[in-house]
Amino acid sequence: MIRTIIESYQWTEGLNLTCSIGLAEYVPGESIDTFIQRADRALYKAKRQGRNRVEAAS
Repeated sequence: MIRTIIESYQWTEGLNLTCSIGLAEYVPGESIDTFIQRADRALYKAKRQGRNRVEAAS
């Protein structure tokens, strides 16, 4: 939903904006660093897969 809102928003003329999002669900007991690393990997996967999309960490 966030991605769609950003893409469809009427920005200044000539400006098109999209976003890629990486999601991760916190696993009880994992470190915050591991949690953030998983979300970060999902973000970069979204960018590699063509951008303007959402990817969830596995």
